[in-house]
Amino acid sequence: MEAMFILIGAAVFIFGAVIWSFVSFHKNLKGGKGLIDDAAPENETYATILGKKVMMEKTGTSKMPSHRVSHLVKFRFDNGTEITMSVPKEIFDDLPVGSRDLLVTQNENFVDFGCRLGKPLDQ
Repeated sequence: MEAMFILIGAAVFIFGAVIWSFVSFHKNLKGGKGLIDDAAPENETYATILGKKVMMEKTGTSKMPSHRVSHLVKFRFDNGTEITMSVPKEIFDDLPVGSRDLLVTQNENFVDFGCRLGKPLDQ
C-alpha cells in the first residue's frame, strides 16, 4: 500500500513538472523572450508605414490547436525594399499609415519605431 502512494506521488510530480515546463515555454514565447539575440547589432533605418493589419495565426498541432493574434505593419525603406513585421499590440494603434520615422530592428525583428517604446536612439 505504501509503495502505491509513492508511485502515485511520483507520477503526479512528473505530470506537474511536464505541465509546468510546457506553460513556462509558451509564456516565454508569448512574452517574446528568446526571439531576439541581445548580442546581435541593432539596425536603425528610416522607413515609411505602408499598411497595417491584425491577423489571427493558427499555431500548435492538430491534437493541441492554439492561436495567437499578430499585429502586422508593412514598412518601406528609403531604398524601396519592403518588409512586414509583427509589432507590439501596445503601440499598434499609435503607428499611423504614411508616417516616416526611424525603424530599429535586430535580427530582422521589430525593436522600435520613432522611439515609441521609449528606447533611446544612439545618434
